[in-house]
Amino acid sequence: MAGEMTAATLDIAFHAPAHSTTFTAGLEPFAEAVMHDAPGAIEIALYPDGTRGGLLTTQLQLLESGGADAAFVIPGFTPERFPDNFVFGIPGLFRDITEATLTYSRVVNAGVLRGYDDFHVIGAFCTEPFTLHAAKKLTCLADLKGMKLRAANGADEIMLKQLGADARIVPGDRIVAAIESGEIDGTTLHIGPLYDLGVDRVTSYDYLLRLGCAPLLILMSKRSLDRLPVPVQEAIRRQSGEAYAQRYARRVAAHHDALLAKLKADPRRVRTEPPPAEIEASNAAFKPIVDGWLAKDPRNTRILDAVKAEIAKLRAGA
Repeated sequence: MAGEMTAATLDIAFHAPAHSTTFTAGLEPFAEAVMHDAPGAIEIALYPDGTRGGLLTTQLQLLESGGADAAFVIPGFTPERFPDNFVFGIPGLFRDITEATLTYSRVVNAGVLRGYDDFHVIGAFCTEPFTLHAAKKLTCLADLKGMKLRAANGADEIMLKQLGADARIVPGDRIVAAIESGEIDGTTLHIGPLYDLGVDRVTSYDYLLRLGCAPLLILMSKRSLDRLPVPVQEAIRRQSGEAYAQRYARRVAAHHDALLAKLKADPRRVRTEPPPAEIEASNAAFKPIVDGWLAKDPRNTRILDAVKAEIAKLRAGA
């Protein structure tokens, strides 16, 4: 029809499967909310399963090269770009995914962390605190000695090595193949991808020592945001940040609880809750790493203080 306005378009690359909770609990609801918020003005095309190109480890480059307007980025693969994210790998800071996600989103939005200024941050969110899942016997701290374990990022790798593991970073989409080939014996992971990625099929031991979290991002190119009509930009901003984090945390927390019940009910799995003595021993092992990070740069103390302040606000109901 003459004079009919053509909707703007937005392409978002997502390397994980479309059935993953990161997609269904975060990205899909975001796209639906923006299109509802700016009816007829924007069409958002989502490209899961890596169909937009690149590797899971190269989505930041895909975004910066113009291969997509926005993309799912795991900042742990480029720690030099996001140098302050180490704080989220410190074990014991967060009770659950809600605390971790809302804290991460808020400190990013407040400009506390470096590396984000070149992008519009649609969503900054976290995994549940990692636990350990293996194909070979893992029922106590001593079993970790020499065990070949996948780490999610640099902080995760350092912490696992402190416990005596032979740790190395392996992308999430390679975990199953790496365990099947014997490259690794197990992995740090949270319950969602244990099932979403099929890692439950190649592991049978669950050692539920709570480690750090992995920060995750949906980043948008500022040039892609700037080319959109102002009402669409405003809709994207309204549905980003805190709105994204709240939606994601609420949905993933419910999914996590359901999957944890499934894991506990599975007679094929050997599940171990570490006793207090092993939790204390692991914390003692981690302390020199955390102290060393704090001593490296005075800003690290300020970052940790800012994170703890947000956690305190959340626990106080703010």
